Amino acid sequence: MPQRARKADFFRFNLRQRTQFHHTGIDIVFLHNVLIYFNEATKLDVLAHLWSRMKNGGRFADRPFRFLA
Repeated sequence: MPQRARKADFFRFNLRQRTQFHHTGIDIVFLHNVLIYFNEATKLDVLAHLWSRMKNGGRFADRPFRFLA
């Protein structure tokens, strides 16, 4: 297992069901080919919820090495 993977926690959950996601202090969220399935209002809702759970300076990535925030 790569060194970075040993230091990471991986989660699988439904982005639209906030009750499933209680984690805080997130450094980075990878959303590759995920948000394309949502309408604009849902995208904003999902991103706002994830943003509220991230560490100060956390990042979103929609594909490897391309950061959205």
